[in-house]
Amino acid sequence: TTTDDEKGRKSVVDLVPGASRARLLPVGRLDRNSAGLLLLTNDNAWLHRLTHPSYECAKTYRVVVEGLPSEEALARVASGLKLPD
Repeated sequence: TTTDDEKGRKSVVDLVPGASRARLLPVGRLDRNSAGLLLLTNDNAWLHRLTHPSYECAKTYRVVVEGLPSEEALARVASGLKLPD
């Protein structure tokens, strides 16, 4: 999720009427090929508290995959994944 796409594609803010005028920003991110809830806010302090790593706000992700994951793949996921920032 971005408010300014490097390829000139529409952003989430472009899809919400009045979002620019209201200075709405996405809380976190949602990849283009994924689906889910995306919060928008104009409260920068709240946005910072939810997204900055120093606040260690817990996040839970639900993932649906095609096929059956191997035991090794399940063990890796169960032990925790480090995602790039």
